[in-house]
Amino acid sequence: MGGTFAHFLYWMAMQVLRLIDVLERMFDLFAGGATVSFDGRSDYLTNLFFTNDTVTIAYGVMAAAGIALSVGFALAALARKVLDPGGRGQVSVARILGSLVKSIGLIIITNSVITVTFNATNMLLSYVHYNAEISSQKTDEIVFTDEMRGAMARALNTLGNYSLNDSYSEKYNINLCFNDMRSDLLYLSEQGVFDYEYLPQENGDSWQSVLASVARTADLSTDLYPGREYPEVTSAILSAMETVRTNKTLPALSSYRPSNLLYSTRLSIDTTVFLMATMDAAWNEKMNEHPGVSDALRGPFFTEQKSIYDEKEVAGAFDISRINWLILFLACAEVIFSLTVMLFNCITRIFSMIFLYIISPGIFATMPFDDGSRTREWINMFLVQCLGVFATVIPMKLIMVFVPIILDVRLSVFENGFFGQMAKLLLILGAFAAARRASTMLAGLITNQNRGTVIGASEMKVLGKTLGKQMAKTFEKRMDRA
Repeated sequence: MGGTFAHFLYWMAMQVLRLIDVLERMFDLFAGGATVSFDGRSDYLTNLFFTNDTVTIAYGVMAAAGIALSVGFALAALARKVLDPGGRGQVSVARILGSLVKSIGLIIITNSVITVTFNATNMLLSYVHYNAEISSQKTDEIVFTDEMRGAMARALNTLGNYSLNDSYSEKYNINLCFNDMRSDLLYLSEQGVFDYEYLPQENGDSWQSVLASVARTADLSTDLYPGREYPEVTSAILSAMETVRTNKTLPALSSYRPSNLLYSTRLSIDTTVFLMATMDAAWNEKMNEHPGVSDALRGPFFTEQKSIYDEKEVAGAFDISRINWLILFLACAEVIFSLTVMLFNCITRIFSMIFLYIISPGIFATMPFDDGSRTREWINMFLVQCLGVFATVIPMKLIMVFVPIILDVRLSVFENGFFGQMAKLLLILGAFAAARRASTMLAGLITNQNRGTVIGASEMKVLGKTLGKQMAKTFEKRMDRA
């Protein structure tokens, strides 16, 4: 694959992954994982909608009408009891009056109950969204032996000597410098020295961090061609030369243990999808032998210390022409579809809950007449909407926790590497498909039937018309009898 075409595919992939990033952020917002601002007030979107003056006034009007309707339905039920004492489904006068009190009480306290419910769900959602943790693959301590320090010293001396050349930045000088360092870098790589992530921003520059930045830009098993341009190697060696020249007291670590054994971070789907396709693409072939999204090469991208959208950083770690574009674009297609479905489910949920909230006084008002059957139906619908978001958010976060495990080399599916990667891809895509169906499963569990994931606009319209017609017909029929 030509370099130009590979860079074009990279550019296309970045646009698709940016779309995934936008969809994920939108999902977090509408699922209750982020706050918004309205007129200087910061709160969760559902809270802002439910406490909006328009919604509050609409509920107040409906509550007044609901109380009046509740009294009317109680009178209708009493009239039915008197005029048709042997009728089917008759209830006692005490039960009718008890239902009247319950319906008025529900109408009065619904606003407070829903406010408390939203505060509780938003708090739990925030915890689910922002407290996922992933573990670094390398957490044990490495102690550097005299042989390791000797190899590092020789490599740094080679680097320093070549940096004194007047043509130090020419490709011939750079490539010959790398070739002279290569055997020492290969030895250090085989000893596991470069399996760790030496972060200059945390620990400062060191022999290990300088050499690791060079070792990860090329295949250490073969020399570079002196007359060929290697942009990633050139950039890394020039940066290392500058560090060696400016830091005369560059330390050599005697041992190293990762300071951040657990990364607490926003686990981004776009970065994870991209890293899935890089398992065979590292310049340093050793980093392709035991790949994982949290290894020393891919870990900085996974924890967003480096950006997949920075082509220079990506090209310094991976051979872009060897990225598995088939896996990447297949995964992108499924993720975009899943996120779009779940995103609109979350949006529809908000307006479904607002509708259920506003019509609740009218539903509760029927309690004296139907003994609470429609109220129980309303409660089931509201629970589906209120709790359904957990069935969407939790599976998504679990997917991000399990992706490192699925992609870990220790999980062997097939001996053939390509088949193994495809099997793991299918496993992850299946997890996204399961996340789409989780809300439906929860709805069926709550209502004991196979309800849809959300109550959409058409369902709400039918619900409103059906309830309205049934209430009007029943009331009219009983008044005629009276």
